[in-house]
Amino acid sequence: MMLGVASRRVAVPMPRPQPTRIYHITHVENLDSIIGGGGLLSDAEMIARGGPKVAVGMGAIKRRRLELALKCHAGDKVGEYVPFFFCPRSVMLYTAVELAKADAGDESARRRVRLLTPLRRTGKKGSGQFTPVSWDEAVATIAARFREIIQQHGAEAIVPYHYGGSNGYLTDGGMDEFFFARLGASRLARTLCAVPATEAAKAAAEPSVYRITDIVGASATSWEDAARNAVSTAAASLRDLRVAEVTKLDVKIEDGKVVAFRTRLQLSFKYES
Repeated sequence: MMLGVASRRVAVPMPRPQPTRIYHITHVENLDSIIGGGGLLSDAEMIARGGPKVAVGMGAIKRRRLELALKCHAGDKVGEYVPFFFCPRSVMLYTAVELAKADAGDESARRRVRLLTPLRRTGKKGSGQFTPVSWDEAVATIAARFREIIQQHGAEAIVPYHYGGSNGYLTDGGMDEFFFARLGASRLARTLCAVPATEAAKAAAEPSVYRITDIVGASATSWEDAARNAVSTAAASLRDLRVAEVTKLDVKIEDGKVVAFRTRLQLSFKYES
């Protein structure tokens, strides 16, 4: 015979959770219209009303959000909702504040947002352990690693994971793409946080077939203009263009001078069912 002791569970109320703060980034010049309008508006609503006084954020990403379907509410778009952050100090907000201090003459803030010397990681990822090295050592280390990767796995094992950089004429869509194309690295859309996610969402929602074709654009001023000329010309006869990837950059030379910039693109477009 087994004997047991009956027990009764006592309901213990859960502690009340701490209020969660949420954050929305905007420009101080927009505060009057936000207060006057009774609150924040989505990007779609602001565009319908003529746009914000001062736009904050990257326009290309905002435009993609206007087309990106929202899974939890059929028929709605991401851009029809107001974005918020749960992080008390987002990287974007921190950088904006520090840059504002630097512009006002705060040299300590200027030093905090500038990279004064290359840093080599000496601990595990996330440990925050770094050792300063010289620029020569940093470049030599990267070059040696590139050579090792190319020798063992091929140049396409190198992925140019970067975004717009300083958005200068030479660093954004110019010398950076020329370098990686010359290196033979993998080709990909640089806006890794937006383009692949948008295309994946579209493909998952609507199975479809795409065709990829090579096109070449030319310009007398830059590779960027050459790419724009190629896409705009293709758009006149092709519909539903999706992604164009730069595969080759070159120049035409006459009498020892560059007379034209040429950009080769792989352009994808959707077959109509």
